[in-house]
Amino acid sequence: MLFAMLAGAVPASAADDTPKPLSSRRLFDQSRPGVQLVTVRFSAGLVVPEPVVTRSNGLALEAMAADKIRRGAIPATRTAARGAIIDEMARNPFRWFTETGRVHRSNAKLTATGSGFSITPNGYIVTNAHVVAPKDDDIKAAFLAREFSNDSDEFIADVRQDGLTQSQATKLLGAIVRWSTRMTKLVDYKRTIAVVGSTGSGAKSPSKRRIAKLVDAGEEFPGKDVAVLKVSARNMATVQLGDDTELSTGDRLFVLGFPGPATFNPALSKDSQGEPTLTQGVLSAKKQVNRSYTVLQTDAGMTHGNSGGPVFDEQGRVVGVATLGSVDPNTGREVSGLNFAVPASIVNELLRHAKVTASVGTAGAAYREALDDFDRQWYKRSLPLLQEVKSLDPGHPLAGKLIKDSQTAIDQGRDRTPLEILGLPVLQFAGIAAAIVVVLVGLGVLSLRRRRRRQRQRQRGRAPAPAFEPRPAQDAQGAGWGAQGNAAWGAQAEHPGWGAQAEPPGRASQASGGGAHGAAVGAQSPPGWGAQPGAAQAFGAGTPRAEDENADWWREASPRQPAAEVPPTDPAPPATPAAPAADEGYEYGYGYVNGHNGAGTPPPRRSGRTAAVQSWWNPEEGQTVELPVVRDTEFVEPVEPVEFAEFDEFAEPAAADPVTQPRQPATRPQTTRTVVCENCGRHNHPSLHYCEQCWTVLS
Repeated sequence: MLFAMLAGAVPASAADDTPKPLSSRRLFDQSRPGVQLVTVRFSAGLVVPEPVVTRSNGLALEAMAADKIRRGAIPATRTAARGAIIDEMARNPFRWFTETGRVHRSNAKLTATGSGFSITPNGYIVTNAHVVAPKDDDIKAAFLAREFSNDSDEFIADVRQDGLTQSQATKLLGAIVRWSTRMTKLVDYKRTIAVVGSTGSGAKSPSKRRIAKLVDAGEEFPGKDVAVLKVSARNMATVQLGDDTELSTGDRLFVLGFPGPATFNPALSKDSQGEPTLTQGVLSAKKQVNRSYTVLQTDAGMTHGNSGGPVFDEQGRVVGVATLGSVDPNTGREVSGLNFAVPASIVNELLRHAKVTASVGTAGAAYREALDDFDRQWYKRSLPLLQEVKSLDPGHPLAGKLIKDSQTAIDQGRDRTPLEILGLPVLQFAGIAAAIVVVLVGLGVLSLRRRRRRQRQRQRGRAPAPAFEPRPAQDAQGAGWGAQGNAAWGAQAEHPGWGAQAEPPGRASQASGGGAHGAAVGAQSPPGWGAQPGAAQAFGAGTPRAEDENADWWREASPRQPAAEVPPTDPAPPATPAAPAADEGYEYGYGYVNGHNGAGTPPPRRSGRTAAVQSWWNPEEGQTVELPVVRDTEFVEPVEPVEFAEFDEFAEPAAADPVTQPRQPATRPQTTRTVVCENCGRHNHPSLHYCEQCWTVLS
């Protein structure tokens, strides 16, 4: 019960293993701190050779155009012939262009932007490889495009004067750029990667821009276009990686990043450049990339600047990295709604290669728990969590705002935080407390029962030895059914002072034996028998105990039914009773106390076989049956006189000659049925639950 209540006290966010779909607002608040703007600055000196078409190549191009006219592939016009030549040069510029030996030198700078997301609180960030680690040809093409952009209009105007159309002039410029890109050399090439974001403490500079180091990167698309960066930070906000294999076509997807047209729009303020843009759509399809891996196609909005940003599922887990869009091959323009993302499985593959493990961190866990409480309107509970996040991550972009909102809601009385005791709701705490009380009460009851059981055992072991006086052989065994001649089940001579305890009238008396059997059952007096001859010697005159200490509750709750009467099968007793055993201690019915005889002098130690008499009550004949019992005894030599024990006040006076004048058994007012042991065949009194000889449970 206690464990069940403790399990019920776990917060719902922790107890439910299956994440629920998040609202768009909650997904943005949870993910926004872990998304950063990635900027890369490239600089280099350019050495660009000047291309030329040699005379031989020019003649070959003219022959190619003439052949097409003869075959009827193109019209027999000068414009058509020029168009065919330019198309061939654009198809393979490296075949037709040649270096002239002259070069143009210049210094070029370029800044590229993209998106990224942090996966560890100590500053590991994921983005696209083509954002931070482009190929050399791509860098040179970007540099040349920047260089030629200023002169492109002038070049196009010049070639059009030679009779080329606008389309032909554009193709020719493109062919020259392709050739120059391969032939250009970079000098003093430098690349500086920076991450712009306010989350995470420990930065060397107080500004939001942190220099990043490239840890590992794949290849540009169609390769595995992902990269891992590292910045210096502590308690950085993170996002959670998910599993793209669980996605199905039609599932909702969310893209969060910094698209260029919205981030660097000149009509917007510079401060708003740090605010990411959230778009949403569905998983349109899963496509294969050259039979190497699967990409995610989505209609969620993406454009330049979104590259490297996270793609989330409905639970706010990253399932992909925004990578590229589609371009119309005829116009060169982007096609909206046909965008692609590298799946999260590729990200995990690169992280394993870089030996990086994604984690949340203390601040991230506290922030998500605070958002859960904030959504429940538990503002008093979310407020200290948000304050903890703010102390761990001073630059957190949303913690300060949520702290103000929580405080305002508390002041306006909109807080619904349940009453708590020791951090738990009252009902849960009350249930746990009740369970603890139940457990403690149960343990207390069990402990009390065990303590009382041990007390009864100790009291039986410390009870005073009963006093006896010499008796005839018949009385030495005890008149009636209860006295046993077997010392293993009665009071042992090896442990003087361990006597039988006297029970209240009508109760079963037990003698605590000192042998290996522990508490042994002794003779018992059925109610109404009174003080019979020999009864005091068999049971002793111990101190009576209270009813509740002396009885077993189960014996009273389930009274035994007397067994059917079975006549004894023991052989008939001998005519002459045997003498009492000399060294039986104060065994039931014997006239020695702690190994001493009635004269107060210890008997001499000697060994031999002695005879005794055991008496049984025969209910059919209404008389006592005496049986001989032979024992091997060892008598104790005199050591020192001991003081006589007091006789039992209920015992009758001994005869003048205990050997020659045997005592007659007392008559009993009622007939007693016996219970036969199934194990050894012994007849036992019906009030006993265990056999006095073999300790078997009586049925």
